[in-house]
Amino acid sequence: MEREHIIERVTREVMNRLRSRDSGNGQKKVLALFTGGSIGMETGLEEVNRLQALGAAVTVVLSPAAEKIIGRETVQAALGSDIPIVTVQDRYPGKEVREAAVLVVPVLTQNTAAKVANTLADSLASTMIMQRLMTGKPVIAAYNAADPRDASRCKLQMGQPAPALMQALQANLKKLESYGVVLVPVEGLANACQTIWGTRPQECFLAAKSKKTVIDAPAVKAAFHSGCRQIMIPAAAIITPLARDLARDYGLELVRK
Repeated sequence: MEREHIIERVTREVMNRLRSRDSGNGQKKVLALFTGGSIGMETGLEEVNRLQALGAAVTVVLSPAAEKIIGRETVQAALGSDIPIVTVQDRYPGKEVREAAVLVVPVLTQNTAAKVANTLADSLASTMIMQRLMTGKPVIAAYNAADPRDASRCKLQMGQPAPALMQALQANLKKLESYGVVLVPVEGLANACQTIWGTRPQECFLAAKSKKTVIDAPAVKAAFHSGCRQIMIPAAAIITPLARDLARDYGLELVRK
């Protein structure tokens, strides 16, 4: 098992070095901004790795909290030891923010969502997102870490806020959408980027990885807006009636694995 892990790491490293060598030759530039949360982090790194596999030249930005919670080593293990990483100790990446084809936020915390929803550019993360929005350039964010209804948050017994707080947190996400942020489940980040680039996204979309996940209407809506036309669903997942109706209206095919 350890030998297989080493081979996988070496193979990933070689592929990332080859992609890095070819950067600047018409590659799509992607800024991957991680804020300080753990919900969806591992899947977010997998999605950024998918973007690398699609030929994107990725630069990672870590907020101060993300640098502590996620860390450089985790990012390098997933994306390659030579992946460019920007932190608050470096110069502000204004040029990169302007030139990136897309700003991807694999981990959007409730804190950063609240800052941007209230137009506060007082941190590295919120300043970058606000700059992109002010220039009308694409921002794609995974809503999982900021969603009070997320299954991972519920497992941590943090999914039962007072109704007023639930409404406020959901209102922040709705504001972000109204500002132009494309909100998708973390599993849909790479597909959403392909849609924005005008290329064909993968036909199959893994809407859920948990064996007992509930597929609801928001998940179906997010899959549709990320460019998917077929949703792969775990065999034991529960599909709500409203989700089925919405999938039919959108012309999405629900396929059980």
